[in-house]
Amino acid sequence: MSKFSVRSLVPYSGMLLLMLATGILSLLLIYPVTQAGLGAFEDPDSIANPFVFLFIMLVFTALLLLLIKWKAQTIISAIIGICLALVIYYVVSSLIFSYVPTLPASFIGIAAAMIVILLLWYRPEWYVINVSGILISAGCAAIFGISLSIIPGTDSFDSADCV
Repeated sequence: MSKFSVRSLVPYSGMLLLMLATGILSLLLIYPVTQAGLGAFEDPDSIANPFVFLFIMLVFTALLLLLIKWKAQTIISAIIGICLALVIYYVVSSLIFSYVPTLPASFIGIAAAMIVILLLWYRPEWYVINVSGILISAGCAAIFGISLSIIPGTDSFDSADCV
């Protein structure tokens, strides 16, 4: 059994910093994502939203498990790559949407998504994976954060009221 050392805390500290960076970035993304009109559900206060989300998650998981069983690695990689590219596109275009017109923001979002996916495919270094993971996780957290209310069916806090 190994002894406790400061060096053994480094990986755990790194994971903690990545989680904190994701949380802080997702909070910073709430306003641009809200202004861009992105949201997974039209009515965040609907009581059906968590059930729809759970259903979609279960169907998607079942689809991936079937593809794993059929050893369709190329299709799985394509599905995951498309999902990652879409999240990157939405996050980058919502950030840029406030400063430039819609069409250039869309092109910049598409370019950013393609660059990140190509980097992940051809240069899967630890820093590329970590930075893209933080961006994707924060984007998903922000989108679902504005899409689901804390208690469904109640009139909850609206992030647009802060500004």
